[in-house]
Amino acid sequence: MLTPQVRAVNSWWGLGIGLYRGPPSTCFWHWGDNLDFQSYLIGCPHEKIGAVVLTNSSRGLMSARKIAARALER
Repeated sequence: MLTPQVRAVNSWWGLGIGLYRGPPSTCFWHWGDNLDFQSYLIGCPHEKIGAVVLTNSSRGLMSARKIAARALER
């Protein structure tokens, strides 16, 4: 799932999971959209950090990304 399969512009796709490979490490992400519910997850295994944000809004993805980024700040 976390092994690069397809090269994208600035990232890779694993098996259903987006991958960012670069300094300082490799991180993964995935998002979901089910009409009135949107979600986002991100994790960086080498740093042992991650965040999952679930929303009950059809416009929650933008907020979810911001919340996840804030949660990962050090």
